[in-house]
Amino acid sequence: MGYFPKWISKLFKKKSNCEAPFRRIYKGDVPYLRDSETDLQRCSIRKSVTGRVDRKSIVSQRTRSRATSEIDDDEEDPAPKPVRRQSIARSAPLAHNAPLAQEKFPDNLIVTARYNLWNFLPTNLFEQLRRVVNFYFLVIAFTQLIIDSPVHPVTAISPLAFVLLVTAVKQGYEDWLRHKNDDQVNNRAVKVLRNGILEEIQSKDIKVGDIVKLESDEQVPTDLLLLGSSDEYLRCQINTANLDGETNLKLRYCPSGLPHFKHEADFNTCHLIVECEHPCDDLYEFNGSLLIPADKLALMHRTNNRNISSTNLHAPNSHNHENSRQSKASIKSHDSQQTHLPDFSSGMIRQGMTDFLSIPLTMENIVLRGTRLKNTDYIFGIVVYTGRDTRLARNSEKSEAKFSTVERAVNYYLIFFVIILLFLVFFCSIMHFAVDWFPETDGTEAPWYANDNIPSRSVKNASTVLNVLASFMILFNYIIPISLYVTVELQKFLGSKFFVWDIEMMDEEGRHALCNTSDLNEELGQIEYIFSDKTGTLTQNLMKFQHCTVGNTRYEYKSDQRLHQLNRGNHDTVESSKVEVAKSNELLEFFRTLALCHSVQVVPKRRSSFDVGFTEKKVFKNDKKSRLSNRRKSMNTPEPGASEMELDRGSWEYQASSPDEKALLEACETLGVLYKGEKEDVLTIDTGGTHEYYKRLMQLEFDADRKCMSVIVENSKGEKWLLTKGAESSIVPKCDHGPTHEVLKNVMDYAMMGLRTLAIAKRELTTKEYDDFANELRAARRLIKNRQEKVREVYSSIESHMTLIGATGVEDQLQENVPETLQSFAAAGIRVWMLTGDKLETGVNVAVSCGLITASTKQYIVSQTSDGEEVQAKLTEIQKEMDASDNTCFVIDGDSLAVAFKICPDLLRVVSMAALRVVCCRMAPLQKAQVVQMVKNSPDSPTCCAVGDGANDCAMILAAHIGIGILGKEGRQAARCADFAISKFGFLRRAILVHGHWYYVRLANLANYFFYKNVVFITPQFFFSFSSNFSTQPIFNGLFLMMYNIFFSSIPILIFGFTEQPYSSETLLSQPHLYKRNRKNSLMTVKKFLPWFLSSLWHSLACYYLPYFSRDNFDNMNDISTFGTIVFTGVIVATNCKMAVETKYLTWWFLASQIFSYVSYLFFAGMFSEVDLRPGVLAGEFRHVFFMMLSSVCFWLLMLLVGVTSTLPDITFAAFRHSWKYIVRHFKGLGKHKNWLKTHRQSIPIPKSTLLFSKRSGTLTISNSTLTSYLPNSA
Repeated sequence: MGYFPKWISKLFKKKSNCEAPFRRIYKGDVPYLRDSETDLQRCSIRKSVTGRVDRKSIVSQRTRSRATSEIDDDEEDPAPKPVRRQSIARSAPLAHNAPLAQEKFPDNLIVTARYNLWNFLPTNLFEQLRRVVNFYFLVIAFTQLIIDSPVHPVTAISPLAFVLLVTAVKQGYEDWLRHKNDDQVNNRAVKVLRNGILEEIQSKDIKVGDIVKLESDEQVPTDLLLLGSSDEYLRCQINTANLDGETNLKLRYCPSGLPHFKHEADFNTCHLIVECEHPCDDLYEFNGSLLIPADKLALMHRTNNRNISSTNLHAPNSHNHENSRQSKASIKSHDSQQTHLPDFSSGMIRQGMTDFLSIPLTMENIVLRGTRLKNTDYIFGIVVYTGRDTRLARNSEKSEAKFSTVERAVNYYLIFFVIILLFLVFFCSIMHFAVDWFPETDGTEAPWYANDNIPSRSVKNASTVLNVLASFMILFNYIIPISLYVTVELQKFLGSKFFVWDIEMMDEEGRHALCNTSDLNEELGQIEYIFSDKTGTLTQNLMKFQHCTVGNTRYEYKSDQRLHQLNRGNHDTVESSKVEVAKSNELLEFFRTLALCHSVQVVPKRRSSFDVGFTEKKVFKNDKKSRLSNRRKSMNTPEPGASEMELDRGSWEYQASSPDEKALLEACETLGVLYKGEKEDVLTIDTGGTHEYYKRLMQLEFDADRKCMSVIVENSKGEKWLLTKGAESSIVPKCDHGPTHEVLKNVMDYAMMGLRTLAIAKRELTTKEYDDFANELRAARRLIKNRQEKVREVYSSIESHMTLIGATGVEDQLQENVPETLQSFAAAGIRVWMLTGDKLETGVNVAVSCGLITASTKQYIVSQTSDGEEVQAKLTEIQKEMDASDNTCFVIDGDSLAVAFKICPDLLRVVSMAALRVVCCRMAPLQKAQVVQMVKNSPDSPTCCAVGDGANDCAMILAAHIGIGILGKEGRQAARCADFAISKFGFLRRAILVHGHWYYVRLANLANYFFYKNVVFITPQFFFSFSSNFSTQPIFNGLFLMMYNIFFSSIPILIFGFTEQPYSSETLLSQPHLYKRNRKNSLMTVKKFLPWFLSSLWHSLACYYLPYFSRDNFDNMNDISTFGTIVFTGVIVATNCKMAVETKYLTWWFLASQIFSYVSYLFFAGMFSEVDLRPGVLAGEFRHVFFMMLSSVCFWLLMLLVGVTSTLPDITFAAFRHSWKYIVRHFKGLGKHKNWLKTHRQSIPIPKSTLLFSKRSGTLTISNSTLTSYLPNSA
């Protein structure tokens, strides 16, 4: 609105509505709600202070006030409580309050396409004409229509129409591919409960308030509030890899106190109101409440055959649901009937007070879009947010137009040549009126160059001046290459197919690389920073147990799936014989602890997850129903009796919240300690054929502050044990007994090997200790304020005075060729940053594994700091200590990064960009994008590339100059929004070092060549002005003006843009330093373009003045048509010879393009010379000229002379340049070798066979190959 007057802006400006600060979703027969006066006053006050409505704070305050108004923190439970709210009957007319009940929500349609069938033509035409070059030629074509043009208007209209058509076809095809991807997402089958019937609809038709049923392994299509589950504890597991990059499964629960909705029929009596905050981008917090009318609550319980006490209030391992209580008497104490009060302001509105059961909602009750349902047969949820309101969409930035470095350089070139064009126009116009070099004739004979329609110069009024200016503008406008953009579009579009067809970037499953947009091909050759995700990008999410320490002894788990004891000698570690776990009580107790201390579940194997469309989904419909009918209804236990039978590992599998836990359990299984599942909190393990049973009394979940997790189990003897595992920094200080020194020493060794480490400890609890702990924990979980902090304190109190029994080392398996790829990027001068949503310890371990952090790397860590001054002080200290030339790594977590962005963003940028490598952990999706923007917008403006595989990486991918998606296992969101997509991170090496290098060299030389050939083409017209007394007489026929850029000179450079390879792929991969040569758009600088420009001037001189001084040798062919045709033929010869000189990789395609250029010229010129294509063509203008010219021997000798004269300087310069570079490099190398030999000559072990002694000179010679093998890399 900033471009319109203020009074117009006010008309369209949306008024802030303080009457609806919340989103309300009504389901069933419930009254509409009105906001209280307190909320409206708070809204008005907030607006007056900040100028906007902070709806999130209002929701949180109201939720907090409702939850604490009648509850004492130290005495009451956080159970659902009755509240009384002002309401409006649904049956009453709504009048002016209708917007309160009929709020409009966006649909669930995902649109990434730019056009549709109706707006494609006008929109695409408008966007193309926004390009300065296209608009310029449109103006030229229009000018030719309204003035006495020296050439026919078709010479400008035809090339412009051809350019617009080709570009429209290319962009239309790419948008059609976007439509296909959108349809695949929008047409995915979803089951929705409407009018008591379960319907299968498309994802795009989901609406807010719908009840959606999801089955196992299905991807969540929108943000849902969990209402029902097949699990007996009303919970489900989800995979959030697409949101936060973590592959561990997370639990979600139905709201506490809600009736059990387990079947479709249960929702016939579903009457509730969801009151929640307006859409935001927070992935970890949710504020809201669930309101159920008191008079409907009893009906819902009776219908569902449930009561409040029989719901999921005793679900295990849920601190939000354990020991919750709901007093029915408190509900009955309120009048369940509406008390209608008269409304004196409007007789059409009935107002009243209604009693509701208020259930607070948190993120544990929300299932977000992009997650995937796991280990649960089915769930029911009510849609809360759709489409662009979902948290996933809010964390995905809108796609902005990306411009490549070459395209920006071309724009500067255009400005330069527009200046030249204006100079030529004004210079020739001035000379047209100021100079008359030829004497006037008597009218019977005109000069050889003259045409009959030369305008008179006697009249010099304004119209004449404008006509002359416009005529010269038309003659010289061809210095601007109209076909440049269409050739670039074709080169990018067709060249991108070579990226897709590269079989070296195809994985074992047959997945090839993808190119979603061809506009940024050359940017692959300009990358300076790579921002990479960790999970699924650098790693495979496949953990492997490698080492462990039990007591004072260190063991290694080898490929034979046996444990080997290692004894440390004086110098090396010596391997001893294999060890049987069952024969060692110490080992057996250690692995028994690992088999019990976890949150792993034994579940049936399910079909692998993949995205399917609406039509594809139907294929699996019947198969899925049959599998569901045979599947257990409980998600956390095997079939009855499964704990007593031998597990069939072909039909069952471990599902873990952490990949480490799964790897440890699988190692336990191979070593003879088999975890066989749980039933009703009874864990069963098999140790050498003997079944042992343990009752899990409590599980203390992992959190980032404690850095550990624990379980309390009771064995068959009645003994209670606390089993704990976690980071050694957290576990070891809490242990009073055990081999602390030896364990820490081995853990340090494991860390140096890049392994993920865990320390294991245990403690026996007395009955009194356990009861006291349980009472303290129960009281802490009843708190409303500071609940998490108090629970954490209680956990820490019991996790003390333990005995340290050992440690483990687990390898996070990297993707194939990741270390080699990162080493090649380092040699190519590309800096790699790792941005991950995982915890700091994990991020650093993976950085060590993949080689980002080495033994010599000095780490600077800023973490767990929320104070702005402290963060600034740490960054300042790091800035003083850090040396940009050192091997340094800067590590920072998301919380500290958020503070640094607010307090000291410039200092953060300086410190992070000074480090050689950067690791950012606990990153939110938008924080990843902020980091990319920080580097992207730095003063040096480096080219940034973002690589990721999940939906949480989309914002980062869109923010970077170029985005590359990994075809991950959990969806293809990142691959869809990226510019390119590959199936493995290792393929990135070839994509950047090979294809990036080729793409840039091809396109940069293509742009330089286009400007070169147009200068060669149009400069003879300027030279001809001196011979024609600066008349507006064109030297070239209109056919040549129209066809030069389209056919005669465009095909060789187009083929060059497809096939040119200055270095082979093997050379580029083995010598990654070659990638540095083209950084900062080095091929399109003034220094590089100057030889092209000087060459174009020399070639234009040769093409014009050689025929000019030879014209007397052409008998009866000294007219303007013949002369212009000879000059134009010379231009064709010179430009094609230049193209042949510049290419480094000759192919049959290139040779065919050269032949096509000449043949097309001969064909069109010959046909035009002999066929009258235009009415009124004057005899002798061009008729029969071409073949008469070809019949002259002088013509062929002249063309040979033009070709040799024009290309000889280029060949000489190229030969001298390569020779000089070789000579300089040779002498520099000799100097380095000489200095190095002086320093190290005593320590070089040179074989005798390589020594050659010269008796004449008395010198010792070393063979060059042997010397090279002993020289350092720097030499």
